[in-house]
Amino acid sequence: MKSNTATHFCKLCFQPIEGASFGLLFNGDVSLCLRCYNSFAPKMARFSTNGVPTYSLFPYNEAFRNALYRFKGCGDIELASVFTCRLSFLIPLLFPGYVIVPAPSSPSHDEKRGFNQVEEIAKTMPLPYVNALSKPFEHKQSDLSAEMRKSVKRFLRLPHPERIRGRKVLLLDDVYTTGSTCAACLDLLKRGGAKKAKALVLAKVPKKQNGGFP
Repeated sequence: MKSNTATHFCKLCFQPIEGASFGLLFNGDVSLCLRCYNSFAPKMARFSTNGVPTYSLFPYNEAFRNALYRFKGCGDIELASVFTCRLSFLIPLLFPGYVIVPAPSSPSHDEKRGFNQVEEIAKTMPLPYVNALSKPFEHKQSDLSAEMRKSVKRFLRLPHPERIRGRKVLLLDDVYTTGSTCAACLDLLKRGGAKKAKALVLAKVPKKQNGGFP
């Protein structure tokens, strides 16, 4: 039998999670201590991607980048929840009636990592999610020129439009760099019959950093 008094440890720094916070009142299964959470400098921002409301949870700072590398680059699937656990209670309030659509990654990257990182993050959020988008062609965003990033749509497909047709969809991605991938995904979702579309990203890279993210 699981004890309700068991000590929770931060999945990033491995220190006990102590004290109370507003988020803990709504979610007792928190996997990130307040110190590590504050190192992400949480600040929700709203901006537009080709006229579509887009939201970010964090700036793309060093602490966030290091945590994302451990999760995505090192394949530590246990870290999926650290990016959302203290904010997940807000998601259904901000996006009522929406279904999450994870941004796709290439099958070879998923196979090498052992999972799709955006899908794993979607699983930690209190909204249903569906896999409707795919990326059948290999490419790495950081390897593309600025001109090629504008045509990133050619790398994406919507093989399952029936999963989003007539529904309010929330595109989810980990990092927003130039916005090209986000814009291409949103365009496919709208063309596929989504009733309404918005986007949510974990972090947005400032324009001055666009050329240097890993």
